[in-house]
Amino acid sequence: MLPIEAAVAALQSADESRTGYSRTAFKYWTARDNPTDGCNTRQEVLLAEATVASEVGPRRAITGGTWFSYYNEVAVDGARGLDIDRMVPLAEAWETQ
Repeated sequence: MLPIEAAVAALQSADESRTGYSRTAFKYWTARDNPTDGCNTRQEVLLAEATVASEVGPRRAITGGTWFSYYNEVAVDGARGLDIDRMVPLAEAWETQ
């Protein structure tokens, strides 16, 4: 086993590239538990995790609501202030493959 300093020093590095990346190539939203309600996975999670209830408007838009961010311990008002779909952005993951 290598000491951490030696292991890090042995890592290869290369320039990142987004060549070939397209967000639309990643089909990750599903109909979840109820395929007839019109909500995708993101919408289902937002509805389930709200600390103050939100509403589903036209075209399944989530309006109102409050969520608690466990990462920075703040309340977030409005679904647009939240990214719930991944821990690493798709473009960053693509660049570092």
